[in-house]
Amino acid sequence: MNIRLPIKKGQPNTIPTIDFEQLVIVGANGAGKTRFGSDIEKRYLGQTHRISAQKSLSFPQKLAQNQK
Repeated sequence: MNIRLPIKKGQPNTIPTIDFEQLVIVGANGAGKTRFGSDIEKRYLGQTHRISAQKSLSFPQKLAQNQK
């Protein structure tokens, strides 16, 4: 998957992108992980599935069937 990252403050003319199959975000409390994940999930609806570390792990039935 290839996604477009948010523009970094002070560098408005750049269009950063990242290409990956799986993405794991790690950071300190208050670093913006949830906001970043929400933004990616909203912009790429239907192509992403976000798993929170503090919730019980369950996948939508459609996603589980695609993994078989």
